[in-house]
Amino acid sequence: MNDSNSTQQPDKTPLEGEAPAEPKSLEGEAPAEPEPYPMPELPPLPEIPPPPEGRFERPHRKPSRSPRFIEASRGMAIAFSVGFALTGPVILGALLGVWLDNTFKTSPWLTLILLLIGIVTGFTQMIRLLNRLQNEQERKP
Repeated sequence: MNDSNSTQQPDKTPLEGEAPAEPKSLEGEAPAEPEPYPMPELPPLPEIPPPPEGRFERPHRKPSRSPRFIEASRGMAIAFSVGFALTGPVILGALLGVWLDNTFKTSPWLTLILLLIGIVTGFTQMIRLLNRLQNEQERKP
């Protein structure tokens, strides 16, 4: 069994320090280098005109707001702040009480005391805001 493939020697890997063998061309010629593409000529750049000199002025009119709109917006601001006035002191009192109880190991007494103070403070703030809202409503013609 003599094949033509068995008579060829296997490719050798280059050893350290040796350069890898370059592939040989079939006819013994050096491989041809690709020809560089010629650079196309670019058209000349057009002249850019200077920017126009214009001044844009806004009219100096202030937006007109009716007195009714102003009163309604004040009333809405007071109404929205009622929720924060009630919940803010309660939450702050509870958090401060928990922190103080953990610091001084007096659980749950400081938390309960500060929570009750926060509830009282929240309700008094809510009553003040609601009275202010009612006074705003009574001032309307």
